[in-house]
This record gives sequence, C-alpha cells and structure tokens, in this order.
Amino acid sequence: MVSLKRFLEVKYKISIPDEDASPEAFDSVNKISDLVKRFIS
Repeated sequence: MVSLKRFLEVKYKISIPDEDASPEAFDSVNKISDLVKRFIS
C-alpha cells in the first residue's frame, strides 16, 4: 500500500495525506481512482 501511495503521488504530482491513505481507500480500483481525483488540482 505504501509503494502504491508513493507511486500515485509521483505519477500524478500530488500529495496524499496519511490520514486519507487508509486500507479501505485502496480496496478497489474505483476507490483508488476516487482518492487520486480528490487531490488532483
């Protein structure tokens, strides 16, 4: 999960706060997509 979080942050030039990077946020592709969309400017 940490590796995926870091990958997404680098790939999309975003910062995902640790409190938003819960295991539930990475349960599915749709949830990961929603998480990334929240932090893209």
